[in-house]
Amino acid sequence: MRATVIPLLRHGARVPGRDPARAVAGDIRLAQVWDEVRKRWMGQMTLVKYNRGGQPSHELTPIYEPQLVAVGGDGMTVAGFERTGTEDGRVDVAQSWWIQLGR
Repeated sequence: MRATVIPLLRHGARVPGRDPARAVAGDIRLAQVWDEVRKRWMGQMTLVKYNRGGQPSHELTPIYEPQLVAVGGDGMTVAGFERTGTEDGRVDVAQSWWIQLGR
């Protein structure tokens, strides 16, 4: 599903406003994936962007366990968590996306 996404959090902290400079356009994908850490199936939302050669790229970190939290006239908000790596290992932090469909 074609969409434009603006991440609303950075490292789990709120980023003020919906700055269009942070927007990424691509195809929203939602799937169930096996999680080796939690040893169970989990929801995963990704935004896939295709380069000029048709190769897929993932410019945003996937959101795990996404939940639809708000719908309005100009878009919707999905919240969950993303995984980031650190020197000490994996860290799960909150993440929300503001999504406009069909952009």
